[in-house]
Amino acid sequence: MQGFFSHSLITFLFTFIINQNKSVENNSLSMVPAPNVIVYQLNGEWQNLVPVTLSKDKSTIVAYPSSIDLERMPTPIQLKHNWWLDMRGISKNTAFLNVSIEEYKTWKETPPLSELMSKVKVLKPFKRIYNCGNFQINEESLVTLNKQLRKNSIKKCSCLK
Repeated sequence: MQGFFSHSLITFLFTFIINQNKSVENNSLSMVPAPNVIVYQLNGEWQNLVPVTLSKDKSTIVAYPSSIDLERMPTPIQLKHNWWLDMRGISKNTAFLNVSIEEYKTWKETPPLSELMSKVKVLKPFKRIYNCGNFQINEESLVTLNKQLRKNSIKKCSCLK
């Protein structure tokens, strides 16, 4: 039975890889959706601190970047009226460490989770946070988003907090 399962798994993976290569060759990379656009206002100056994701009850860290991740992670785009457009995976469960992004990038290894949890500076960093769904971020969409933020009427966005 073990041999059959392994063979089936190998066949599946081989087929998957071949199909992925065909998709790439056909320029059909649209199979993987882009992340939803998140806009938010912070209730303090946290934008240069390291974001982590907490559990729903905010008692433990469930996701955090490595220092290498931060090298590749795009910075958020500052919009008008103290709004930010997420480029890092911000969610309503995001908290910020009391460590700057620049300092964190110099760490050779990430400390244990208990030590990271002790470095959480703010558990509730948002005044407001909205999920705006999936759309292409370009100059035109940024202009539209800024106009909506100015009028305090963010269309097609759902409030997360």
